[in-house]
Amino acid sequence: MINISPESLLSVMKSRRSIRKFLPDAVPDADIESIIEAAAWAPSGSNQQNWEFIVVRSPEVKERLVEAVKQTIATMADNIVSARAKTEFTGYSAYYTFFADAPVVIAVVQKPYESLARRIIIRYNLAVAAVSTAAVQGPAAAIQNMLLMAQARGLGTCWMTGPLIAQSLLEKELGVASPDELIALVPVGRPAVTPVPPQRKKIQENMRWM
Repeated sequence: MINISPESLLSVMKSRRSIRKFLPDAVPDADIESIIEAAAWAPSGSNQQNWEFIVVRSPEVKERLVEAVKQTIATMADNIVSARAKTEFTGYSAYYTFFADAPVVIAVVQKPYESLARRIIIRYNLAVAAVSTAAVQGPAAAIQNMLLMAQARGLGTCWMTGPLIAQSLLEKELGVASPDELIALVPVGRPAVTPVPPQRKKIQENMRWM
């Protein structure tokens, strides 16, 4: 029997925010383990659980990750000819490094997964373009579980893909080797600021009956 009401579950979902400013308060190991446990119960293709979670507490490691992102931003900016485009790029990419202020950063790694059906389709050339997103969907579902469990525990998070601008450098620092792939960073900590709820489209705008 599920002991949480639909209303309570929806309340956790609605109260979640993308947090970009964190208090320096330490996050207990038990909270992090609870967040990872929630992630581990996400659905995945053929229950392969094709993910890994790297918990980064070390300020030195976080600083090296930040420097890798900053170096990449600077290198890319040097190759942007338009002054306006360069300003826009450097301004927006400044949001790629705030994870350094969180007490904990969880790096989410996607491991290879290929469904049996897709392997057969490719082997026998049964489709002109056999495209599958199954490999990323499990880890993505795991991230969502992480965000919701963190919210339920009074912690703030943010699903970050911007830092992947320096993906290869981050993977080297974190010890992630191909065919594994870093797909997100999730900073975790006590929120220093809680943003106002963002506007959501009415569900009628995003659904249709058939």
